[in-house]
Amino acid sequence: MIIELNEQTISKIKNPTFFSYASMYLDIYDRFTTQIQNVGLDIDNDFSDEVNKLEANLKHKGAVFRNDGKSIYVNHISPSCIACQKGIGSMTFFISLQC
Repeated sequence: MIIELNEQTISKIKNPTFFSYASMYLDIYDRFTTQIQNVGLDIDNDFSDEVNKLEANLKHKGAVFRNDGKSIYVNHISPSCIACQKGIGSMTFFISLQC
C-alpha cells in the first residue's frame, strides 16, 4: 500500500523500523519547509497548471525526468544526484535552490 506520508497518515505505519524512518523524513520535510518559509518563499500555492505546461515543454526539449518526475536534468546529471537517489544512510539539506 502506498500512501502520502504526513502527520495524519504516519499512524498507519505499523512496522517500527519503517515508522522510525518515516518519522525521520517527516522531520526533514518540516525543517525544509521552515527554512524555505524563513527565506520568504511561499510554498502553499497551487501552480499545477503552470507546472504541467512547463514540464511538457521540458520533455519536448529532451529533459530527463526521474524520481517520479521530482528530478529533472538535461545532458548531465550531477554525481550528488546519483548518490542521493540511493537514499542509503543519507539526508538532504536545503542550502539554496541552485543545484
